[in-house]
Amino acid sequence: MSTDNNESAKKVVRSDKFAECVATNFGLRVNSNLCEIGFAYETALAEEEVLMEVGKVILTPLSLKILSFLLVQGLAAFESEQGEIPLDAKRLEKITNAVKRSIKKKEAAN
Repeated sequence: MSTDNNESAKKVVRSDKFAECVATNFGLRVNSNLCEIGFAYETALAEEEVLMEVGKVILTPLSLKILSFLLVQGLAAFESEQGEIPLDAKRLEKITNAVKRSIKKKEAAN
């Protein structure tokens, strides 16, 4: 899907570096002109639980906003067909607090 201002359909060609991966965890880093989404999954490595990084996508803020819109739409369609996906309020609070700490650190550094 193209996120540029030209809405005409474009031919999609798969890169030699294309890969599909399973991810159970992700992180988001945003600065003034780029947004990074990193993906990982939990696994045991040498008898230690670790997060194995499997990929990173770098987007423009516009592309991130369009992706966000599409994810919300897709999730709503899924839940209307399959039922609501339960999400623990404590988990959301933990994520929200981590994001707030990250923002404060960034502001303090500037």
